[in-house]
Amino acid sequence: MIEYSVTGKNVDEAALLRAIELSAEKYCPAQAMLSKAFPIQMTYKIFDEDKKTLIKQGTYVSRQIELA
Repeated sequence: MIEYSVTGKNVDEAALLRAIELSAEKYCPAQAMLSKAFPIQMTYKIFDEDKKTLIKQGTYVSRQIELA
């Protein structure tokens, strides 16, 4: 499991999901290699910069389709 924790003001969830997607599928060859051997669950949490409270959390789901 990989958990992304982001703190900031007005964090764009769509932009965060895109960053996770790029990390998982394009820019991190180690993660790409390991994901072929076993499943990797990626979650994220967005925290408010001022109050340090959890605003939103979720799970990244890959857009790749496995062919049987």
